Amino acid sequence: YDNYGAPGTADAAMPSLRSGGTYIFLPGRGGSVSSNPKDGVAQINFGLCNSSGHDDLDGISTMVAEGMLKPVISQTFALENIVEALNASFSGHTVGKVSVIISQETEVTLV
Repeated sequence: YDNYGAPGTADAAMPSLRSGGTYIFLPGRGGSVSSNPKDGVAQINFGLCNSSGHDDLDGISTMVAEGMLKPVISQTFALENIVEALNASFSGHTVGKVSVIISQETEVTLV
């Protein structure tokens, strides 16, 4: 569930989460964890997270690397299929995230 920390986000996320899932809350926009969590769904308040630096986000990266968080990618698209990727995302029926692969097969010279 895409969590941006606004009030009510946690409660709105609960129907989309499966038992055994985890809701991670990154506060900053006035929201909080759900007061009525779904049975079997863990909630983690990651505390104040400053996304302008790397320190806080490195903690989340470590959790992913250690298998504590498992991101779900529903579909992957090549950049030339960006319209299909956007349509899939906007449909509201994806489970997880939609990924767009940007190929760097062409050598780029910086001037």
